[in-house]
Amino acid sequence: MDGPINIDDSRWDEVMFINGYAVFMGYLLMGVRGLTLLVVTWSTAVLGGYVDNLERKDFWSLTLIQTIRVSDFIIPETLRNVINSGWGLLAAIGSMIIHSSKTGEEPSNARWALAYGVFAVQLLVFAFLLCPLAILYVFGLFISAGISLWRLIDHDFGSIKEDSNMKPALEVLYSLAVAQGILFGYRFIYYHGAKRRIAKEVGRWYQLDQEIVLEYLREMVRECEKDPSFARGRNLVKYAADLTMKPNSRKSYLSGVRILGALLRPKHRCSGQAGLIKQVLTGSTSFSHVVRQLLETFGPTSPYSSEIREEAARIVALVAGSIRLEQFPGVAIHCISSLLDTFDEHIWQPEG
Repeated sequence: MDGPINIDDSRWDEVMFINGYAVFMGYLLMGVRGLTLLVVTWSTAVLGGYVDNLERKDFWSLTLIQTIRVSDFIIPETLRNVINSGWGLLAAIGSMIIHSSKTGEEPSNARWALAYGVFAVQLLVFAFLLCPLAILYVFGLFISAGISLWRLIDHDFGSIKEDSNMKPALEVLYSLAVAQGILFGYRFIYYHGAKRRIAKEVGRWYQLDQEIVLEYLREMVRECEKDPSFARGRNLVKYAADLTMKPNSRKSYLSGVRILGALLRPKHRCSGQAGLIKQVLTGSTSFSHVVRQLLETFGPTSPYSSEIREEAARIVALVAGSIRLEQFPGVAIHCISSLLDTFDEHIWQPEG
């Protein structure tokens, strides 16, 4: 096996455009969260120090702003868990009825009434709890920014003593909330407005389906939101290799094969990609499992299209020197014959 090789991937399309975009999104979110911390801290100080002197409008405005900020940390996971629990409860309701049907008996009226009653409760919870929470999570920062802008424009903070710091404290607080809303809005527009265009351009270069590239982009953004340094060293080669090694995921495996095969096409290959693919695959503990899947993919009994078979054959040809045929008895000979047939139809030139 060849030793590790150092490859400069900084000029690869996905690294320049997608990774850079994901890092930018990550830092924007860090800015939004940093302002959230400032707003919560500042509003706590204002409410604690001047609560008796606040006008009613400012009191309720600050209360709503702080509630929205706290919800930013709580709602995402809580909302997801509540939704999952809701689906579980609906499944339980269905099983109550289906169980009776399987026994050959019609569900009793009492059982139907209970099922409808629980379902009605679910609808009420969804309408009066989940929907407001979802609206608060999605539009909360815009709502608080609008309230803050209104209070800054109105500038009616009540009767304040000249030596009091309450007025500048409120101005700073509302200004921070407006700034956060602007930053969040910019990120929201930039994320939803640019992601498909970037994925389309990268996909066009590699002749890959836009949705496959978009999945890579989403993963990069999701991970960079947690830690922007995640993008360092990530590229389509490593992403696709991870997909091919995912257990019991046919869709991920096929996406990985499509990406790796596309990266090995001479017309669209960037310098070092073939070497990195070989290094990542052969250095993996799942190498034998991946090779078996690839051999079966382009084998004579393969159910896959000629395009997928060609991509799999291209990958196997790259790592052929590291394959031990005795590990695949009864499979290798038939697949090698199929591989030769594949390359009779599609001429492929290795990277020079």
